[in-house]
Amino acid sequence: MVVMESIKKYFIRIKTDFTKLYFKIKNWNKTYKIITLVVLAVVLADSFLINFVLVNQKKAKIKFSAFGVEEKSSLVALDSGAHKGKIKSNGKQSPFASFGFTSSQKKQIAQFFEDNKTAAVAVRVEITPNNSQFAAIGNGMPLSFKMGFLSEDNFSEKSGGKKKFVPFKMYDFDKAVVSADYNKIFRDNLPENKTLKFDLSIAIPKKAFESSLPEGFFIYSDFDLKITSFCIVPVQIGFDKSGVYPFFGFGANGGIIDSSNSSVDFSAASAVFSVQNSPENLLPEIVITLSKDESQKASLEKSVSAKLNAGGEQIFIKNSKKASELIIPAASIKNPYILIDIAENKECIQGMILRTQTSVHKTLFENTTEAVYNPIRTDPGMIVKYPKNKWRVKEYELFEWDRYPGILFFDTENYDVQGKFFSRLAYFVEKEGFKGTILTNAQLNGKHGYNAHDYSAESLASFFNAVDKSGVEINKEEEFLRKILLQNEIIFESENGYIGGKGGLVSISQESELYLRNQLLVHEGYHTLFFTDEEFRNFVAAVYYTMDEKTNSFLIDYFKSQSSLGYDTNDDYLMHNEFMAYVLQNALRNVSSYFVTRAKWASVKKYTPELAAYIVESNGQGFEDAAIMLNDFIFDKYGLISGSVSLVNR
Repeated sequence: MVVMESIKKYFIRIKTDFTKLYFKIKNWNKTYKIITLVVLAVVLADSFLINFVLVNQKKAKIKFSAFGVEEKSSLVALDSGAHKGKIKSNGKQSPFASFGFTSSQKKQIAQFFEDNKTAAVAVRVEITPNNSQFAAIGNGMPLSFKMGFLSEDNFSEKSGGKKKFVPFKMYDFDKAVVSADYNKIFRDNLPENKTLKFDLSIAIPKKAFESSLPEGFFIYSDFDLKITSFCIVPVQIGFDKSGVYPFFGFGANGGIIDSSNSSVDFSAASAVFSVQNSPENLLPEIVITLSKDESQKASLEKSVSAKLNAGGEQIFIKNSKKASELIIPAASIKNPYILIDIAENKECIQGMILRTQTSVHKTLFENTTEAVYNPIRTDPGMIVKYPKNKWRVKEYELFEWDRYPGILFFDTENYDVQGKFFSRLAYFVEKEGFKGTILTNAQLNGKHGYNAHDYSAESLASFFNAVDKSGVEINKEEEFLRKILLQNEIIFESENGYIGGKGGLVSISQESELYLRNQLLVHEGYHTLFFTDEEFRNFVAAVYYTMDEKTNSFLIDYFKSQSSLGYDTNDDYLMHNEFMAYVLQNALRNVSSYFVTRAKWASVKKYTPELAAYIVESNGQGFEDAAIMLNDFIFDKYGLISGSVSLVNR
């Protein structure tokens, strides 16, 4: 009650004071009133201007944005360089530009990490040395660029709990993460207009999201520099000089910008990426961007490859006219987080980036400890020796051809696992006397399909339509297969059942010997290109019918003589497909000897003695002629050569 009375008396007193002031001003003459209003207006304007300047001095011209998010906000300017978005190295201004994050922006960074599993800060800069600075390049004087994160240590406590930024000193670089020597950068990349532009990103370590995020970042430059944009992006470690702006990406440990692009250090990538393959997480992928320079491209007459040294491993990258980028799963390398050196033909490679692998398809089914549905993208050359101890599930691993989305490769633990996936399918699609029939489990018992498999999207859709109509109970591996095909849009569900989408699949087994795994991968790989490319199918048919009659007849008899194959030799589509694959599974120089050897087999000579003798006497010339025509086609169309479906080899 006493408090309420005091408040009431206070407001009565204020009202009385304002009433007295009003009557006093009312009695002033007009001149005094005008002067008073002018003075009041000036005071208010000054107050507004001061507050406007103080507020906007805290706002940087550079906006905070996140990749894939439209919302933008201003970064906090902690010094004049950040406020202007420029560094002028004239001695009158600090060579630093220091930016802070608001609490809202830090929440956005945390959310970005949760959505994308990694997060990095990225800036685009323009560096323009003045004439005297440009003239100083190469004189041995250190000319530096540096960038790093700001932490709580860069701020001092003020009264009221507020923090004040403590500006850097010229020699205080203990928090620098990325650095560069302008002498080297400008020597390696001398721009005509003396302005060097590039993009730069630095990863925020995973542990920072468990403790404390950076408070901001700083840039130091001995040359005049302009920051043109800022963004939170997924982590990419490496370089890419294929675009308008060269890109340099670093892990949380930073490093030195190497404008010679002769190596990439992935040794500290574990602070950012997953450390092991699992159904929930994949190790990242290495994306190789190839040079577009025609003089650096491979031809039929001349193979051009870059050689990578990754620890004790050597990897060869063919610079094909038909490929712009190739993917190497980090898990396919014995020690994925290591320094990779471009030992030969580095001019063939425009970029090498380590990044998170993400699926291009909607997730219909979540991976489990028994089955994975999303494939690992790769060039086929990295599949055969892919370490089994890095498989995500015990019985198989699933891959996708990096250049041809929708073409899947299964590698199975053994023939038994492979049979559970594909034997019933093999009899339904190809086996003579069984085509179009869904075998029951009792009928399938003891039967073997093939040691390797290949199927088109249409055949796979037909199989599962027939399964559903038959009422036959299929096994869990076949149910896994159905989900894999749906997940990767190889088949689709419709009102009338399943329909074929794009692509197809290949399967090989760990039980096959290494040389056979290589050969089978090539054989089955070409089948999938046959499935998906009408032009290729038409060309194969034309070559098939131009072979001499005896060579053609021998091929049919050879298939018939091998009961384990069980091909329906009356199926022209199948015969064209198998003819092509048997020819192209061999290097061009080995094609004739491959068929001559088979013509000498006792089983073949017994079945077709005259035709077998013809192949031996002619030294398989008909097959070699066909191989030359097919080889020319696949090189022009796919950048491949007979005996290989790979542009990456080791």
